[in-house]
Amino acid sequence: MLGGYVRRGQLSGAEARERLREAESLLRGPELLPDGERVLELVGSSTCSAYHCEYVAVAEALEAPLVTADRRLLEAFPDRAVSPERFTGAA
Repeated sequence: MLGGYVRRGQLSGAEARERLREAESLLRGPELLPDGERVLELVGSSTCSAYHCEYVAVAEALEAPLVTADRRLLEAFPDRAVSPERFTGAA
């Protein structure tokens, strides 16, 4: 979005960078990065991409369900992945 303002001449590059720094400082907080080795294990035991397996690894680390509509994740990880309908009790 900031790129659009720069492209249209509504913000200078310096102004956009400053706004980006402000936004990032507001959003900083505890982050949980996926365990790379666990991601590789998950990739090896499924047909899911490493990108998708990162979400599974984070959900495991948080001991939380992974709420997703992605059929591949739902099929590959039935103990962790749950559909939104099932999560809300609508199914």
